Amino acid sequence: MVGTLRSEVVGVDIDSPTFAGEILDTLVAFCCARGLWHLVRPSGGADGRAHLLLVPGVRRAELEDLVLRLRRELGRKGDPVTGRRAAPLGRHHVDVRQQLRPLSAPHRCKPTPPLDEDVLATALTDLSDVLQALSPRIREARDGDGACQVASPARSRRSSPTPAPAAAGLMEPLSPLPRPRQDLPAGWVAYLHTGRSAAAEAGLDREPGSRSTIEYDATRALVLAGWSEDQAWQAIAAAHRSAFVKARSKGRQWWWHVWNAAVAAADAWLSEHRAVAAARGTSSTAVDEAVGAAIARADAELEGVWRAWPAQSRHTRRELYRYVLERMRRRGATAVPLPQRDVLLDAAIDSRNTVATARDALIAAGLLEVVSTHQRGSTDTADTWCLPPRFSSPTTTPDPEDAGGGVGGFEPTRGTPPHPAARLPLALRRSLGLPRAHLLEAVRAHRGPVTPAVLAYAAGITTSPRPPCSGLAAPDAAWEAALTREQERTMRGHLQALGAHQLVSVDADGRWTATDPASVIHDAAADQDAGAARLEHVALEQLGRDRQDTIWRAVASERREYRAAVDPTARRHRWEAQRQQVLARQAKVDLARQKAWWDGLDDHARRVQTTAGAAVFAALSPTEQAQRKHQLAVRRARAGLVERDRHTAWWNGLSSQEQDKRSVTRAWAYQRLPEDTRASLAGVWSEHRTRWDLPQPRRAPSSLAAPVRPDVMADLVIDLTGPPEGVQDSLLDLLTTATGGQPAGRELVAGSAR
Repeated sequence: MVGTLRSEVVGVDIDSPTFAGEILDTLVAFCCARGLWHLVRPSGGADGRAHLLLVPGVRRAELEDLVLRLRRELGRKGDPVTGRRAAPLGRHHVDVRQQLRPLSAPHRCKPTPPLDEDVLATALTDLSDVLQALSPRIREARDGDGACQVASPARSRRSSPTPAPAAAGLMEPLSPLPRPRQDLPAGWVAYLHTGRSAAAEAGLDREPGSRSTIEYDATRALVLAGWSEDQAWQAIAAAHRSAFVKARSKGRQWWWHVWNAAVAAADAWLSEHRAVAAARGTSSTAVDEAVGAAIARADAELEGVWRAWPAQSRHTRRELYRYVLERMRRRGATAVPLPQRDVLLDAAIDSRNTVATARDALIAAGLLEVVSTHQRGSTDTADTWCLPPRFSSPTTTPDPEDAGGGVGGFEPTRGTPPHPAARLPLALRRSLGLPRAHLLEAVRAHRGPVTPAVLAYAAGITTSPRPPCSGLAAPDAAWEAALTREQERTMRGHLQALGAHQLVSVDADGRWTATDPASVIHDAAADQDAGAARLEHVALEQLGRDRQDTIWRAVASERREYRAAVDPTARRHRWEAQRQQVLARQAKVDLARQKAWWDGLDDHARRVQTTAGAAVFAALSPTEQAQRKHQLAVRRARAGLVERDRHTAWWNGLSSQEQDKRSVTRAWAYQRLPEDTRASLAGVWSEHRTRWDLPQPRRAPSSLAAPVRPDVMADLVIDLTGPPEGVQDSLLDLLTTATGGQPAGRELVAGSAR
């Protein structure tokens, strides 16, 4: 018997007698720090079992990551009593669940103490303020109204946390809410093409020991990218053999569980944000129109001012600003968080220093604002890049002098493209370089042949907006006169390079025209020249992809290093390793000091120290003896000594007589102890041997022990008049031989005994 929680609520099931208190304290602190509603209740049974109910909202992913880290870290921490390290905790110890067994379930044989009435009443009152009101359809279903069971097929396939089974008893895939189709992030593309190792290098493998976690994350990335269920499964079927291993082995219908869960989570987030926008009284269409208008104003101002910037940096600044505007257009907002390394991945800029310099220049020009929202030590925050407020107001227009020295105040001439030039693919921009890429965009923006001087202005090679002779009928010579010798050489070099790549062509009048990329790529029946152009185009794109892969690997490496530096788990591991190094050095120093002190004692002083130490140790309880032996073993291990090798060397250093004498003495002393003390000693000795890999004692089967004759003791005489050492050895040997290691129950009389 299980109960399903509402979609807004999750439960954390805790079943760990050793670490329950630490887990609860960490999770409750997590909820309090974020203002999340939560309630802790014991779940019955033994100690260490509890349920934590909470409403995570958008913090669910953080909660799942926290639970995952708790399972890893506490598993490595070890038992506080025995000190033994255990395997990482599993899902049956602590897990985030949507279904929980009620406290009144028949399987719970032990009663669960009820919560305090005041605490419960307060929690329920606060919960009613947090949860959303149920829809009429669900309320009718709970009241037993069967009319709500009839629904249209389109509505039945909408995303929901718990998809309903089809008529035949099989689950159907959900249809996600409409989203614009986007490219998958580079890490997930590498996961599909190269396998799980690529996802681990990109930092996407959150739980290396689980196949389900990475497959769910990859499926959710497909949903967010706007893929349909059929498109996603086709990609999974063609993926690398180490990608989606579980999904392909289980089959498509089993994978629908993963797909439906990802769709439900993604659509819940999207629905929540749309509801927030609707509550503010602004429809998503109006928001998109306002954002689009602001971005259009910013783009228009960029086209008016970027040619007046320094020639060394104008193309980089334009590339960066166009990328920022495109990212805002995709997000539907004029303020977006933007890590600098994302710019390296998605724009034709190769250095973070270049990105920072161009960003500062855009801020100084009044085209951009950056709000510091990055939290140091975090891996999920970044500074927010915003458009200035003047772009959001349709009544304000930028001052030409503030926007770039009056360069933007000109009317279109015959050399100005009638429409903004379409951007080249990122691979071509990387392989050609930004100046030549902007020049190729300008050539393609014109429908017919165009002179180099007109292209020079459109591509930002020159800053002159019009020829010296004004008017639409100005001769081409006037345009040519506007170019300096250096600009002419620059234009000639760029155009010749583009012509060598078969991207542009020149006619007899010196006018340039862009070749049609679609014809040279897709026309299989093209002539030899078109085939050469096709090969050049493919080679250029491959060169750009190679450079993109190099940058991607560098960024992935930097992000791994940064995460390792700020990740609490990694920092704790580094601190623990450094601590162990310090302890090891100190242990070696202490061992050397102890050895020097021992070597300086004579035989009599050594016997005194040994006797005193043995007496102190014998006075300890079995538990205290075990702790003392463990502390000494840990100290020796830190100094580089192996406990098993030390034990073996000590035992082999004893003669056979010393070994027999020690065995008999300890066996006789052991049998004289009370029974409960013997049991405690046997337990702690066995645990110590197992922990430090010491040899276990070899016990002969009881059936092989020789029977003791009753008349053995009667026929032997023990002489007690000799030296004390000899008398003790003879007595112990005699008792051991006669009783098989058991103490003799007889009186010893001075002089002799029979």
